[in-house]
Amino acid sequence: MMMILPRHGYPNKTVNNPWYEVDFGKEMPFNTVVITETANNIIQYRLEYFKDNRWMPLLSGNDASKIKIHRFNSVWGEKLRILIDKFNQQPGIAELGVYDERR
Repeated sequence: MMMILPRHGYPNKTVNNPWYEVDFGKEMPFNTVVITETANNIIQYRLEYFKDNRWMPLLSGNDASKIKIHRFNSVWGEKLRILIDKFNQQPGIAELGVYDERR
């Protein structure tokens, strides 16, 4: 599976804890997430996946680079979300890639 989502910014500057959610439409396996920002503004974030009607923690990140690549053991989920805990300027996601890489 490969899913790449289009650019998404957070135009509402009053939102203190922005997040972005992807709904796959059904439960799917994935083991890699690539976050590409419009600029390197996101400092701390968390990824969670939705399984069995609840959000499960996947990882916490503190990578301030523009492109963030995360590989992990395969999980099954219906949705994925990024919760942005700390940013230095208004965050914007250019691409969010979700993959089930063959290893």
